[in-house]
Amino acid sequence: MRVTVQEAVERYEQDIIRDIQRLVRIRSVREPELPDAPFGRGCAEVLRVALDMGRALGLRVKNVDNYAGHIELGDGEEIVGVLNHLDVVPEGRGWDSDIPPYEAVYKDGCIFGRGTYDNKGPAVVSLYCLKAISDLGVPLKRKVRLILGTDEETDWVDMAYYFAREQLPVLGFSPDLGYPICNREKGMLTLRFDAARPEPPACPSPVLSVTGGLARNSTPEECRAEVDLALAGRAGEELPGRIAALGGVIESREGDIIRVFRAGKASHGTAPQEGDNAVAHMLEILEPLFCERDDARSRFLRFARQKVGYETDGAALGIKAEDEPSGPLTVNMGLFRMDALEAYFTLDIRFPVTHTKDAITAVLGPLADEYGAEMSVVSYKAPLYVRPDSPLIQALSRAYERVTGEKPGLFGMGGGTYARVLRNNGVAFGPGGLPGPPSIPPEKQRKGSTHAPNEFCIVADFMKHAHLCAEAIIELANC
Repeated sequence: MRVTVQEAVERYEQDIIRDIQRLVRIRSVREPELPDAPFGRGCAEVLRVALDMGRALGLRVKNVDNYAGHIELGDGEEIVGVLNHLDVVPEGRGWDSDIPPYEAVYKDGCIFGRGTYDNKGPAVVSLYCLKAISDLGVPLKRKVRLILGTDEETDWVDMAYYFAREQLPVLGFSPDLGYPICNREKGMLTLRFDAARPEPPACPSPVLSVTGGLARNSTPEECRAEVDLALAGRAGEELPGRIAALGGVIESREGDIIRVFRAGKASHGTAPQEGDNAVAHMLEILEPLFCERDDARSRFLRFARQKVGYETDGAALGIKAEDEPSGPLTVNMGLFRMDALEAYFTLDIRFPVTHTKDAITAVLGPLADEYGAEMSVVSYKAPLYVRPDSPLIQALSRAYERVTGEKPGLFGMGGGTYARVLRNNGVAFGPGGLPGPPSIPPEKQRKGSTHAPNEFCIVADFMKHAHLCAEAIIELANC
């Protein structure tokens, strides 16, 4: 009896669980460059292990200098790309005690751990889709490559390096979001604002340091500051009461030096309004210490407090914007660092597809000058927009309708997936947002999401995604 695509992928469910766990147990957060490890040892190791998985399944593999690699099926001059990433954001705080972030605990039909959903789990599913298609002997007009990167959560240096050396796919998708089809992604602009060098200490700032945030594309879930009360005058006398009233705590005190902590709530940089920015809270707590002063650090703190603060729409910055295809611009103050040597913060800006980077920087450059700060571009990714009548959308639509019985809709988002490196020949497609009821009802699920504590994937949902993913690959390879 003929085996269906669905049956071919489902036979690998236990292998998928095992291999997701193998990858999640490798802490692949970007770290300083090492010999043969451009993004640190963990990122190089996770790429090696993933490629070994493909080799063990009888597929062709290639490691491109530990920046990225691919696992390949089929022949042909043209390539279909399935793009996943193996790096993760830092684990952060707040994980339940029975599901540590890197133990890949499997319970209640779920795998828990950093990267289970974003994006190691979908990478493993993609791998076994290739294996299932190979098992079935499905004819493919195009070669299929599962392309695996290791720098997606930061600067995408991996993709620039990889595609400077490897052929660009003619069609492809990234299973790094949700269904049905995401055919538009906002522009992504990360800016850094540095304070001027401190003046001679004739009137030193009482705010000695501020540290908040773990990643530029995540809302800071905690912030710490050091304050010298002896330099703060009357505001220093009132500060302990202000700290308590605004939700902070004094963690320690040594003489006149106090260390202040304020918690927030993490969220993905695509939706900073869903988080609670701990840095914004800390700036409010410390505001009396810098609101009237005119030293470089105080001007810098006023800049962050007055022009960003709690806002996530860019209104005070003068860059608020919105369009019909992709919605409003968002701003996330992801990293904040101030100490004796430097002071800077970053803004992760997701802007509408009809807007431009130059329109934003033309406003923010002069604004930074007003506060004595220097603006620099850390990273930029142009918006993505694929026409609804394109061959790519039509092929994915056929696969989606064949599996689900429903016609897919199109949507946009503020996030960025590797799909945009395909130059408007790629989209985000899966694994979330499957039609029908979830395999595990929401009331029985743990709370946890991408870039937040308790990240998890539901295995039964991933197996449904595997069927869709395999059908999509077959469609794109033969359309």
